[in-house]
Amino acid sequence: SIYNELVRFIKEKKCERQIIVVTHNANVVLGADAEQVIVANQFGKDTPNNNGLKFEYRSGAIEDNYPELNSDRTEKEGILSKKGIQTQICDILEGGKPALELRRNKYTSNKSNS
Repeated sequence: SIYNELVRFIKEKKCERQIIVVTHNANVVLGADAEQVIVANQFGKDTPNNNGLKFEYRSGAIEDNYPELNSDRTEKEGILSKKGIQTQICDILEGGKPALELRRNKYTSNKSNS
């Protein structure tokens, strides 16, 4: 029901208004073609943030799969900067990697049908 009803509803309504969804479900993020994904990390012993901040955020498009860089092209500090948004989706969200593969297959089959 998440994919068949909720995702369909979000895709229809996002043409009319801005929609903000907080979820741990990759099928919602990928199926609804999220335009902006924001990942959050709470500072911990095994998950250090840049400058020891309590919370750190990283945002980007689903297609972004590169580490975040400083202006001098060196890798930024912090746990979220080391991986791209796509990898974060696969690592964090429920159903991440299988959902991403379904999305890839959807767009690959659409290109071959064109």
